[in-house]
Amino acid sequence: MQNPNPPAFPRPASKTCATGRPERVEPHEGMSLLDWFAGQALAGLILRGDAAHPEVLAQAAYQVAVAMLAERSKS
Repeated sequence: MQNPNPPAFPRPASKTCATGRPERVEPHEGMSLLDWFAGQALAGLILRGDAAHPEVLAQAAYQVAVAMLAERSKS
């Protein structure tokens, strides 16, 4: 089963630096896809000119994000 809320920007445990040598970096899962979708939805709500209280905007953004994850899981 596919993870319904995977990391949006995971970072692997190591990477190659500019010199071509391996460089050790700590892995990080990144933000969740839910949080990424909510941030994108929030930007759209603000640009649209919704003049609501921040709590209302945040709630609406997460409602959109949850719907996006639900739609994504259908495919």
